Amino acid sequence: MSEPVLEPILIDGTVETIVNRLRDAIEKGAFSPGQQLRETGLAQQLNVSRSPVREAMQRLIQEGLLYRVRNRGVFVVELSEADMDDISVARQAVEKTAAKELARNPRKQIFDELHRVIVEMKAASESGRPWSDLVDLDLEFHTVLVGSLGSKRLMAFYQTLLTETRMSLMMLEDAYPHPEEIAAEHRQLLLTVKGGNLGDLDDQIKQHMDHSAQRRQSMGNRAS
Repeated sequence: MSEPVLEPILIDGTVETIVNRLRDAIEKGAFSPGQQLRETGLAQQLNVSRSPVREAMQRLIQEGLLYRVRNRGVFVVELSEADMDDISVARQAVEKTAAKELARNPRKQIFDELHRVIVEMKAASESGRPWSDLVDLDLEFHTVLVGSLGSKRLMAFYQTLLTETRMSLMMLEDAYPHPEEIAAEHRQLLLTVKGGNLGDLDDQIKQHMDHSAQRRQSMGNRAS
């Protein structure tokens, strides 16, 4: 498979710039899972030397987005069902903490921001915007929720999950024949947080995460 076109870096390319450019391409599906990435080709597309590309690829290997096969090269990670379930477990641990704290200490500003994202989700689904836009809004909702804790360390941990989360969500387009359901799911989650019942909140977040897993399984059953 040929490598997708990456916009050249028009200023002196730092490793961080290249890492961000490649990470963004992986997140958005410009590179297919399992696709081989070639150092020379990437350097030519980005208009940089091979050395910073090599270092950037090593960084992404450490992040778990790429992997190296000896004597074969570097490839984009392929998330297994077990990987996606593990991501869900990690997300639940963080998001339950954030949601419970917000339920105990309600803040209108956060509720308004979450409501705004839901309104955008609904508008995006009704206007037929690309699935990637809905994924971005989904992640924005949950990032606002976790950010409401005001914990730099917890947010830093959560940020490490976002790229893999986006990759897993990008795979669910066919599982949502009615994309407006996404806004409805998040609206129910927001109402539960506002309701302040911590027991209901635990169940709601688990149900919200499990729903994605159920849809993945349903897709697999239809394909088999």
